[in-house]
Amino acid sequence: FGVVGKQRQGLDPPQPLDLPKALTLLAIYTAIALPAGLASGFLTINPAMGPSQALLTGLGLALIVALPEELFFRGILDTGLRRVFKPAWLSLLVSSTLFGLMHWNNRGELKWQLIYFGLATVAGVFYGLAYRWTGRLFAAVLIHTLVDLFWQAFLRP
Repeated sequence: FGVVGKQRQGLDPPQPLDLPKALTLLAIYTAIALPAGLASGFLTINPAMGPSQALLTGLGLALIVALPEELFFRGILDTGLRRVFKPAWLSLLVSSTLFGLMHWNNRGELKWQLIYFGLATVAGVFYGLAYRWTGRLFAAVLIHTLVDLFWQAFLRP
């Protein structure tokens, strides 16, 4: 999970192993974030949206939210920070913390801001791991999109 290989480029087309790697990290993140979000009261169960609405929402989230955020936080920021910080985990921690801080203003009360910051920071770690594990942004964008879609379809902060 350190440095992406020299032959790999973040915008390369997805490879067959990207999907299982992304889904593995998604499952681990979900096992951490879902219980924490529900236990804190930050997330509550909400009726699911229909399949066509979920498809359109997922496409919109991928193009408008996940892709731009992953291009910046993983493709530019984390990649650049890896040149500055010698331990690879430190650049992952810094870029993920900044990702979490970007979500700070999404909630009004300090309690919810802190919880959202924590959940988004942990999500950033998993998105970064997906990017580093595959060497392509596709896995990070996929996990990011699925997390956001799941929260919109089934949970409401």
